[in-house]
Amino acid sequence: MDKLEKLERQKFIIENKITETKTSSHGFYCDMCGKFYPKKKCKIVEVFEDGGFYDCTLSICPKKHDTIIDD
Repeated sequence: MDKLEKLERQKFIIENKITETKTSSHGFYCDMCGKFYPKKKCKIVEVFEDGGFYDCTLSICPKKHDTIIDD
């Protein structure tokens, strides 16, 4: 495995850890607010592209900030 492959692997691992941190069984983390909100306080929205293809899922905090929780 060369250096580029190692860096790409590390990036993948870090991105997955960030995603795991932003979502939990108790709620969702808002980057803009810098805090967790319980699930009942957030709105979950699935986004679809033209043609009906799934794009991503957003968590929207009470202050209307959105965070991608699934891509």
